[in-house]
Amino acid sequence: PAAFCRKVEPLTGKVLDEFSLGVIGSCTRLTVTPNQFYYRPGGGEGRTVYVDIAARKLADYEGVVRPGCFDGVVPANGRLYWMPLACDCWQVHGTFSMAPRSALKEPKAPVESPAWAAPASSAPASRDDWPMFRASSAGTATVPAAIGQKARELWRRRLPGGDLTAPVCAKGRVFVGATDGTVRALDAANGKILWQVSSHAAVLHPPAYWNGRVIFGSCDGVLYCVDAYDGRVLGRAELAPEKRFVNIMDQLMSAWPLGGGVVLSEDGT
Repeated sequence: PAAFCRKVEPLTGKVLDEFSLGVIGSCTRLTVTPNQFYYRPGGGEGRTVYVDIAARKLADYEGVVRPGCFDGVVPANGRLYWMPLACDCWQVHGTFSMAPRSALKEPKAPVESPAWAAPASSAPASRDDWPMFRASSAGTATVPAAIGQKARELWRRRLPGGDLTAPVCAKGRVFVGATDGTVRALDAANGKILWQVSSHAAVLHPPAYWNGRVIFGSCDGVLYCVDAYDGRVLGRAELAPEKRFVNIMDQLMSAWPLGGGVVLSEDGT
């Protein structure tokens, strides 16, 4: 059943105003400031909604965090605080403090570096290379390569930097990203690290090789293009609309991370 908010005369109890709050989750408390009510909606949803008292407006406030059981969201110091909770609701877990943000500026064109430099070699990937995630932009996950009857391990390399992306391979080199924001190139013959280049946040998706270039997106909101030969930065494009970093799973990332990787057409688009 729907819950109602009532404004009453403190001396007499006379109801002065009343409006619906919708369905409130039974395990969280309603918390109040002079201007707003905060609570968790019913239905097992992991979110926080608010009621603007003056406007009598019910609206979503935060879609990824719900108030903790029995305490609710805590308004203090001009901020809202969410405390840790043990719950199977769908929400981001942890301790959060959120403050009003500045209005998002009008969308702008991506900020690019000057004309991107040329790589040392513009050699295209071979037919039996694996230059991007699942081998091709179509995700075929196949290449025309001959495989012997017996397989044996040639080398093994333990890399620093947290969790690794899937590797890609082209022109005798293996390229792999990591959650520390680093992309490394290894010699496919012996596993020797040939170069490494770092971004400002995690790299969660494999890089892509195209004509002597290695292109990857980072969770800092930037698209990078580096030379496949020596890791020299050839160009970059800031795709996030503004530089704003947030805490995601104990790592600072752009509010607009490039977490989905790069897909390239044959002409490099």
